[in-house]
Amino acid sequence: MKFILYTVFAVFALTQSPGSWASRFKETPLNTAILMGETVVLRCGSTFPEDTIVWREYITKPKEGQLIGEQDKLHHPTRRDRYKLHRISANKFQLTIMSVKMDDAGMYTCYSTHAGDSISAELVVLMTAPDCSSTHTSAVEGDYVIYSCQVAYNGAWAPVMEWTTETGGQIPNLATSSSSVTAKSSRYNAIVMAKSKYNGRRCKCKVFFAFPTVHGKACATNRPNYTYSYVAEPLLVFAPPRDVAVVPEKYYYYAGEMVECAAHANPPARYKWVEMRTGKVQDINVLTLSKDMLGRKYKCVAYNVIQGAEHSKEIIVQFRTYQAPAYVWFMGLFLRAAALTLVLLIAPYRTLIYNWLSDMGSSSAGADPCIQPPASASPCGSKAPVTSGSRKSSRGSRKSKQSLKAEEGAEPEAAPEDG
Repeated sequence: MKFILYTVFAVFALTQSPGSWASRFKETPLNTAILMGETVVLRCGSTFPEDTIVWREYITKPKEGQLIGEQDKLHHPTRRDRYKLHRISANKFQLTIMSVKMDDAGMYTCYSTHAGDSISAELVVLMTAPDCSSTHTSAVEGDYVIYSCQVAYNGAWAPVMEWTTETGGQIPNLATSSSSVTAKSSRYNAIVMAKSKYNGRRCKCKVFFAFPTVHGKACATNRPNYTYSYVAEPLLVFAPPRDVAVVPEKYYYYAGEMVECAAHANPPARYKWVEMRTGKVQDINVLTLSKDMLGRKYKCVAYNVIQGAEHSKEIIVQFRTYQAPAYVWFMGLFLRAAALTLVLLIAPYRTLIYNWLSDMGSSSAGADPCIQPPASASPCGSKAPVTSGSRKSSRGSRKSKQSLKAEEGAEPEAAPEDG
């Protein structure tokens, strides 16, 4: 019966891949990055209750590996003062490396005798924290500013460095590297062209480790959790005057208008207006146009001082005023001459024309119905008009009426008495 069980176990062990045995580890060592002088802890635990854990380092003996110890017993020949083994539980152990040195960087392996397999992890040692800086904290627009970050390390792979703008945009990196016996050095330079939009902004550098490429039978696949961030000083971008313009910009100008000269510059530009014909200078930004300025050419000069040097930009403008075309002028002159000629021609006939116009006005006004209405039906209720003949007849009639009344009023004469 025991023979059958051992046979089944052996066949199962031979058919399984080494990677599947890695799942037999309860805890595995992790890839780690650390600064020189600090302490690092690597842990390893087996799922088998009575397993034996063996630690090896591949630094002093890169091919076969140097035995550090097994379980909690240390066997390393040269680093016993800084390597410590501790039992955490029945089948879980940890390796502690104190006061880490640059030559401690390399691969460490945890071997399970029961599983017959191992898992390795890489240790990267940084000599110091990354040294990041910028060549300038101020620059003239168009110049280049170099942001640099350098770190000395020892280990399987180099740290990754990224320069980004304040808004998160990545700046292209120019990477250079060098190596020595005990340490490697990496420098990442980011070159930025100074622009006005970068004025006052900060650039950031982030140092971290990328996920490693798995190599060997079984390696830790985690990314070392070491990160470093650097924020540069705000970049002050000096900008000479540019984009000089006149506001409002139009074809015709009129007296009393206010014209402003504007430009983009840092520090802010100062302005002066120069008359092209006389060379008269006015140190103002806003120019109020007068009648004698219309039709003349002026030059607006925008200038500022950057690092002791004066920078300027200018624009020439002519304040044109509206002038009517020649044919309009001649037509107006002709109409004025024609009007004057007409006045001179009708001057001798002024009275006659006045009377004629008066008669025309009275006739066009129409007859008044109350003046000469018909005798039978007068709309105004008045009598018929009286003529000279009618006046005489009326006077005669009035006399006959008076005589008639007198006769009627007189007493009748007494009849003579018979004698």
